[in-house]
Amino acid sequence: MPTLHTRLPWLVLVLALTAPAAAQTDSIIAELDAFWAEVSRTVAEGDDVGVKATYHPDAVWVRGDPAQISAMPRSEEGSAGSARTRAGEQAPGVAFRFSSRLHDSTTAHEVGMVHFWNDVGDEPRRHNYGLLDSYLVKKDGRWMILVEIQRWNLPEADWQALASGRD
Repeated sequence: MPTLHTRLPWLVLVLALTAPAAAQTDSIIAELDAFWAEVSRTVAEGDDVGVKATYHPDAVWVRGDPAQISAMPRSEEGSAGSARTRAGEQAPGVAFRFSSRLHDSTTAHEVGMVHFWNDVGDEPRRHNYGLLDSYLVKKDGRWMILVEIQRWNLPEADWQALASGRD
């Protein structure tokens, strides 16, 4: 019958091998959390250059229902919405919650929801909730979205169901 003396070396070995992997996972999740915080900042500030920097140069968007696919717009002029944000005419925001986060040191697949809102003048705040399915790569030490799939107009209840995720 195995005793503590015969099991202890194996337990120590297992812990020694799994602890670095857990630390690396925590580190990568922290990097990805910082990435999504940067995405939120760029939207809130109307920072078109910052938004574009979060996407790989060959990024692909899949949006809507029915689905539409397009390459990431390359225009340096930015969007009219970003110009209104910079002018103080509107105050948008975006938050993310995740139901699945798969990654290694240079690739990630993040699945969850996005909550976009916008304050325009005295109008009531507008909220929109959507599915977010993103494939990211880490290039030159920086995370970038390579493929992003969005499906909008989901119920707020779906967002609340992911309340244990990050906001």
